[in-house]
Amino acid sequence: VAILGLAIGANSVLFTAFSNYVLKPLPVRGAERHFDVEGRNARARGTGSWTLAEIRTLREGCSPQVEGLYGLGTFQVLMLQPVQRHVFVNSVTGNYFGLLGGVARLGRTFSEAEEGQPVAVLSDAGWRKMMSGDPAAVGRTLRVSSVVYTVVGVMGPEFIGTEAAVPDFWAPSGMRAALREGDGEARFDLSGLLRPGVSLAEAQAAMTAVASRLPREEDRRVAVAEL
Repeated sequence: VAILGLAIGANSVLFTAFSNYVLKPLPVRGAERHFDVEGRNARARGTGSWTLAEIRTLREGCSPQVEGLYGLGTFQVLMLQPVQRHVFVNSVTGNYFGLLGGVARLGRTFSEAEEGQPVAVLSDAGWRKMMSGDPAAVGRTLRVSSVVYTVVGVMGPEFIGTEAAVPDFWAPSGMRAALREGDGEARFDLSGLLRPGVSLAEAQAAMTAVASRLPREEDRRVAVAEL
């Protein structure tokens, strides 16, 4: 397990290697370079997850060391159509599939240009569960609350994402507020891939420097947690 922390003034960044995948690597491209990022304050307490604006700033500021960063939120919602049942959703930034090598078996994945669009990509398990494996699933719709999502793709069984629980579908990060009504500002867990040849320590130093300049109000550190 590699846990590297560095407190710097108001903020710092902790990188945590995916230790639970050491013996069984993540089923994604670049699994050996995959890492998580967690915000820390000067008291070495977690400051919660990240906004989309913060993710963009970190991504742009650390591009020499980091191939890409993606945001992800996972939760359960009540789907109303085509069947009424609770389903697991991963809300992800538009670079998620491209960065991790995910290619749709049917249709396509969504892009960064669609981060605010009501589109969905089904997992193989979700496709079978919600649409009985219909080969014409692309173009069909899902209804969650008052929002109707158009299915643009279906992933093959080999792509199960990066979470322990395989989601039924992935939705763009810009739709998180609609999926989680009343959840406040949309915030995401943050992960990424190191560039080949870059060490975790080098990437952490670069990201910590960028993170130290992010404006974080004191009242945004309410949900702190000891590690």
